[in-house]
Amino acid sequence: MILKWRKDGRKARVAPSAGMVFEIAPSQRKSILKALSAAPWRRDRRSTDWAGFAILDALGLERENIEDGIKARNLIRGWLSDGTLEEFFGPSASRQIKPFLRVAAAARSDLFS
Repeated sequence: MILKWRKDGRKARVAPSAGMVFEIAPSQRKSILKALSAAPWRRDRRSTDWAGFAILDALGLERENIEDGIKARNLIRGWLSDGTLEEFFGPSASRQIKPFLRVAAAARSDLFS
């Protein structure tokens, strides 16, 4: 489910449209996790080091395509909720503490199998 803001300022749960959800093959999952393990990736979509860019590049999708960005964002959210990815806080290039994403220990074992 996806949360959207209603006009009265409250959140409402809506089912995702077909374009927002997609299936990935196990080989694609492995390549995405390898890309995410290679460098520290930011959680913030506005960052030039956003984790979604690693996902888009691994899948061969366009960084500028809004729908592809939504797919990457939803994949990140799903993997955060199921424990494949974990959030941690660390210093950014400007030495400010920012949220980053990394592959969780349980999912790292899938990379070497």
